[in-house]
Amino acid sequence: MILDEINNALHLELIDLEQALDILKHKSPLLHLTLTGRDAHPQIIEVADTVSEIREIKHAFREKIEAQPGIDY
Repeated sequence: MILDEINNALHLELIDLEQALDILKHKSPLLHLTLTGRDAHPQIIEVADTVSEIREIKHAFREKIEAQPGIDY
Protein backbone atom coordinates (compact mmCIF):
# COMPACT_ATOMS: atom_id res chain seq x y z
CA MET A 1 0.00 0.00 0.00
CA ILE A 2 1.33 3.46 -0.87
CA LEU A 3 0.47 6.47 1.27
CA ASP A 4 1.46 9.06 -1.30
CA GLU A 5 2.79 12.37 0.13
CA ILE A 6 1.80 11.44 3.69
CA ASN A 7 5.10 12.78 5.01
CA ASN A 8 4.26 16.24 3.67
CA ALA A 9 0.78 16.03 5.17
CA LEU A 10 2.26 15.08 8.54
CA HIS A 11 4.79 17.92 8.30
CA LEU A 12 1.97 20.39 7.62
CA GLU A 13 -0.03 18.87 10.51
CA LEU A 14 -2.90 17.88 8.19
CA ILE A 15 -2.71 14.35 9.58
CA ASP A 16 -2.24 13.35 13.21
CA LEU A 17 1.27 11.96 13.84
CA GLU A 18 0.13 9.61 16.61
CA GLN A 19 -2.48 8.02 14.33
CA ALA A 20 0.11 7.51 11.58
CA LEU A 21 2.55 5.96 14.05
CA ASP A 22 -0.19 3.67 15.37
CA ILE A 23 -0.88 2.45 11.83
CA LEU A 24 2.81 1.74 11.28
CA LYS A 25 3.29 -0.02 14.61
CA HIS A 26 0.20 -2.24 14.27
CA LYS A 27 0.17 -3.10 10.57
CA SER A 28 0.18 -6.73 9.48
CA PRO A 29 3.69 -8.08 8.86
CA LEU A 30 2.40 -9.18 5.44
CA LEU A 31 1.56 -5.59 4.46
CA HIS A 32 4.20 -3.59 2.62
CA LEU A 33 3.54 0.05 3.44
CA THR A 34 5.30 2.84 1.53
CA LEU A 35 5.16 6.44 2.77
CA THR A 36 6.22 9.10 0.29
CA GLY A 37 6.94 12.81 0.54
CA ARG A 38 9.55 15.11 1.98
CA ASP A 39 10.27 16.05 5.57
CA ALA A 40 9.60 12.68 7.17
CA HIS A 41 9.10 13.10 10.90
CA PRO A 42 11.95 11.67 13.02
CA GLN A 43 9.50 9.32 14.77
CA ILE A 44 8.33 7.98 11.41
CA ILE A 45 11.96 7.40 10.39
CA GLU A 46 12.61 5.59 13.67
CA VAL A 47 9.69 3.16 13.16
CA ALA A 48 10.37 2.55 9.44
CA ASP A 49 12.32 -0.46 8.20
CA THR A 50 13.83 1.39 5.23
CA VAL A 51 14.26 5.12 4.63
CA SER A 52 15.48 6.55 1.32
CA GLU A 53 16.09 10.07 0.14
CA ILE A 54 16.05 10.97 -3.53
CA ARG A 55 18.28 13.86 -4.45
CA GLU A 56 17.97 15.80 -7.69
CA ILE A 57 21.11 15.73 -9.80
CA LYS A 58 19.63 17.25 -12.94
CA HIS A 59 16.06 18.11 -13.89
CA ALA A 60 14.48 19.11 -17.20
CA PHE A 61 12.59 21.94 -15.49
CA ARG A 62 15.91 23.66 -14.79
CA GLU A 63 16.51 23.67 -18.55
CA LYS A 64 13.12 25.36 -19.15
CA ILE A 65 11.53 22.12 -20.43
CA GLU A 66 7.85 22.15 -19.45
CA ALA A 67 6.22 19.27 -17.59
CA GLN A 68 4.96 16.59 -19.95
CA PRO A 69 1.71 14.60 -19.67
CA GLY A 70 2.33 10.95 -18.87
CA ILE A 71 5.81 11.70 -17.55
CA ASP A 72 5.52 14.44 -14.95
CA TYR A 73 1.77 14.23 -14.33
